[in-house]
This record gives sequence, structure tokens and C-alpha cells, in this order.
Amino acid sequence: MKKSVLSVLCLCLCLTACASAGKSPAPADETAPEQTVAPVAADGTLSANGLRYEGQCTAPKSNGCAEGEGSFTSVDGWSYTGSFSAGVFCDGTVTDMPYTLSFSGASIPGTYNGAVRELLPEGEGSFTAGDGSSFSGSFTGGKALKGQAASLPADLYFSGGTVMGVYSGGVADGKLSGSGSFAAHGGRELAYEGGFADGEPAGAGTLRDTLFLCRNGENSDRGVYEGSTVNGLAEGQGSFTGRNSENIDYSYTGSWAEGLFDGEGSLIYQSELYYDRVGHFTAGRFTPTGLELLECLGTAGPRFTLSEETRAYIEKFPELLTRETLLKKTDDCDYKGEYSNYLTFPNYMSAPENFTHNFMYVFNDKILCRNTITAFGDDYTVGVYYGANALYQDPVVCYFLASSSSFESANVFNLYGIPLGKVSYTNADGDEVSAIALLVGAITTY
Repeated sequence: MKKSVLSVLCLCLCLTACASAGKSPAPADETAPEQTVAPVAADGTLSANGLRYEGQCTAPKSNGCAEGEGSFTSVDGWSYTGSFSAGVFCDGTVTDMPYTLSFSGASIPGTYNGAVRELLPEGEGSFTAGDGSSFSGSFTGGKALKGQAASLPADLYFSGGTVMGVYSGGVADGKLSGSGSFAAHGGRELAYEGGFADGEPAGAGTLRDTLFLCRNGENSDRGVYEGSTVNGLAEGQGSFTGRNSENIDYSYTGSWAEGLFDGEGSLIYQSELYYDRVGHFTAGRFTPTGLELLECLGTAGPRFTLSEETRAYIEKFPELLTRETLLKKTDDCDYKGEYSNYLTFPNYMSAPENFTHNFMYVFNDKILCRNTITAFGDDYTVGVYYGANALYQDPVVCYFLASSSSFESANVFNLYGIPLGKVSYTNADGDEVSAIALLVGAITTY
């Protein structure tokens, strides 16, 4: 039998040499078996999924086709070890086989090492792209199924749309899943690190996004968000910088819940026409305490800053800081014992630090103008009017967080109020006016 095999090998070499020289082949050895080993030269007869591959194969042949176990070395340099049937690759493993991987919306050319079925990745293996990105794990039908990706191109479903970028992390069912990181490419700077599920952020994570959609009350603005997230929504601590529909830049830093301002935070506008909002937010709306509301009133229009001493004194009278409070009349006011005869306009303007624990009494002042501030929402409207004495001197700016039925029709007032600080404003004649800001405790209007 060994002689017969040797004769067949010699015959194959002879046939090849004869064909090259243009000579007639020698007669075949009648004692050779029906199955012969494949020729050493590239035969181009092996196929998989409709494609033909040239190379060297060691598998036995039946009726001229590779059949059974063996190995194949492609003329392109990759190799296969496994089974063949009728000249077709079956189950086996490959080394450095060129392959284009379909993953998360991208087609990525590279090389594959691992288990295959008809030269499609099936089972455990690893894929490496030309740029070094990779996937290692299990495959099915030629697609990545479960494992770990490293810097692979991928699509992330985020905030109602699809973002293209690069992903490193866990994969399940062919999608971004588990712990990982994603960075967008192109004009959008989006970097997310944390949990994923079904191709989108899930669970806790951290995010930086230059096209983040921020819902601020009834408005939705695009801008830069940096901070923590849960299920892709801002949650916990974070900051946002954007521009509103009136082209005013603003920023928010503080607490978030379900993508909305929620908890303590600071909403700062780059315009003197807007009030800053520093304090408590609820579901995207500013819901300040009374003292927080007063501090915000000092950030636009006539500006003032509460001293720590004034803050502490105001806190003694919480009824003045609630919207439901009805203003008392000066005639039956119980704040009279809290005011000082020395707290006059000239004395306060020269040394306000001496009057942080007193009410100021204003008698028979004219109302120069009035308005209602609604910038903080319907639940946080603030009445404000500007007044001065009969000679239009000693001006005051009065705020009250309660309702006053006679406010709209009044012309003259008496009041008790807590000085909030010095302010200045421009009057109707264009003149700069220095005044005292007052938190109204009791008022009588005429």
C-alpha cells in the first residue's frame, strides 16, 4: 500500500510537469485508490457561502472534491483547520482570516481568529480591525454576539436619536450592553462611561455632551452637559451651559433628576435683564424658599446683596416670606417695637451696617411706579413699587411676597419694612437714583 501511495504522488508531480512542458501524461497506475490527497498546488476548488478560495488543502478527495478532515492554507496567507464536504468548508477554526465584521450598524474590515462554519465566525473567536480595534467573545452567523469590544465603531441610541462613535465594553445579543465607554466622532463631542443595555445608556454613568437637550421649564435648549446620569438622563450632580430662545447665555450647576433641574442649584444668566435663580428646583421649575426668592430679586433691576446679619433677621419673620401671607396694616402692626427712630434714609445710606436688626418706618410716601414680577412663575409673583417723600426725596424700592388688594389703585403709602440693602436704578428721566430696598411687613395705602 505504501508503494501505491508513493506511485500516486509521483504521478501527480509527473502530471504537473508534463502539463507544464506540453507533453502527454503517462498512463495512470491502475492499482491507485479512488481517494487521493489534494494536489500541492493551488486548486481554487474549495468554496463557502458561494465564494471560491484558492490555496493548499491536505484533506482527502472524493470525486475530485475535498472531503473529511484536513487543513487549508490560502494563497492570501490565512489558514483553516477542520472538516470539508464536497469541496465546501464546514466546521473548523481559522487563523488570520480576512473578514468584514458587522457590528452595531457598522461594517468593519479586519482579520478573524477562531471557530467558523462555512468560513463565517460561529462560536468563540476574536476579531481585530486594521486600526487595532477588536472584539473577543462568541459569534453567530458571522456577527458578534457576546463578549468584549475595544474601540470598535458603533452606533449609540441616545436621547431619541442615533450617535455614531467608538465603543469599548461589554456586548450582549450583538448590542452595547454591560459596563463600557462610548465616544462620538464628528462634530458632536459626546463621551459617556457607565452602564449600557440594548445599545443605549442604562443605569448609572457619567456624561459630557456638547449637544445635550436640556429641558428648563417649558423650554428646551441645546448645550454642554457634564455630570452624572441614570439611563441616559441627567441625574445627581451636573452642570449645563446653553443659550435660550432669546439668545441669552446661561448656565446651571447643581442637582438633577430625570433630566430636569431638581434639588439645590444655581441658574445664572449672562444678562442683567434676567434674575439669577439660586436655591431649590423641582422638576425643572424654580421653587425657592422666601429667603432664596429675595436673594434672586437682588440680581436684576435694582441690585442688592443681603448681608448675613440681614438674612438672620429676616428669618425671624417667616410669615413675610410666604405667598399666602396677607400684609398687615400699619395701624395694627406688631412690628412697631422692631423699628428704630434712628433708622432714617440718611442714616442708613451713610452706615447700613448699623441697621441690620430693625424695621424702617416710611410715612406718607408717594408711589412713583409699580409692577409685578412674574419671572419666577405664577406661584412666585412679587409686588414691587418705587416710592419717595412729598419732595421726591429719600426713594425706596419696596418688595412684598404677599397679596395686596389695594396695590393697583393706591397713590400714597405708609409701611414698616426690613432694609435689604442699598440699590440704584434709572428713573423715567434717565437719572441714576440711589435708594433703599425694603421687604414689606405692614402697609397702609391711600
